[in-house]
Amino acid sequence: MTSRYRRPKKQWPKVAPPIANLVSPQLVDAACVGMAPLFDYEIFGESPENQEARWWRGRGVCARCPVRIECSATAGRLGVDAQGIWAGLLRMPTDLRKSV
Repeated sequence: MTSRYRRPKKQWPKVAPPIANLVSPQLVDAACVGMAPLFDYEIFGESPENQEARWWRGRGVCARCPVRIECSATAGRLGVDAQGIWAGLLRMPTDLRKSV
């Protein structure tokens, strides 16, 4: 006996606009896929020494990334919403950039 029950269409959760902007076809092959916390600007409770070490590790991943140019362009489009390590550069909440 076959059921006439139809599965409802999958509803994807709504994503905040800054996060939705991060999903870009140009960044699909990024070396950092699945490593998000490594590139965050700040992690609650993290010491300054650990934060600096994490940024250096993130920068190392960026150095071998095949989409570094596209990543930099995406960060530029996001402006102040792009915080943390982007294309090997540290983007601070004030949108001041410095090389780590």
